[in-house]
Amino acid sequence: MVDKLIKDKEDTVLASVPDKMKPSIEENFNTQTKEIYKVLDDMTVIKNDESNKVYNKCFLLTAIIAILGLAAVPFNKMKETELGKTKPEFVV
Repeated sequence: MVDKLIKDKEDTVLASVPDKMKPSIEENFNTQTKEIYKVLDDMTVIKNDESNKVYNKCFLLTAIIAILGLAAVPFNKMKETELGKTKPEFVV
């Protein structure tokens, strides 16, 4: 997609420039294309790093919640006497 945009712009500029200046303008476009790809590569690396950080935080929070849930399990038991006191409900 970037190649197409750059090529379209280059064709537009080269059509309106004298023949003497065309090689220097093509060289400028090539330099700009290389710089754009450097920036895009750097952006990709940054995006991947930040995505990894976000996923790590999510997994950490999930682990903390799971550990708290496991810690609460022993206190979640009903006593046997309370089980005997409950009355069965009959639906007619």
